[in-house]
Amino acid sequence: MLTFDLDFGEILAASGEQLVSVILFRLRNTRASFVMQRLEDVLNQSSVDLAQGAILIVEDGRHRVRSLPIGR
Repeated sequence: MLTFDLDFGEILAASGEQLVSVILFRLRNTRASFVMQRLEDVLNQSSVDLAQGAILIVEDGRHRVRSLPIGR
């Protein structure tokens, strides 16, 4: 799932789910071309994490990975 909704990541983290992944955008630049480039970068670098269940927080110049369930 792709979202700009910050609450969605918190809901997923609290759910205890393991096999769901969310890419959470926290971008200042929300132009479609920039969002698509960041998405491509994240998919190329973190596909294994996404396949195993993770929340990826995508910012303008970096991204962070939180494996699910949180605390694992």
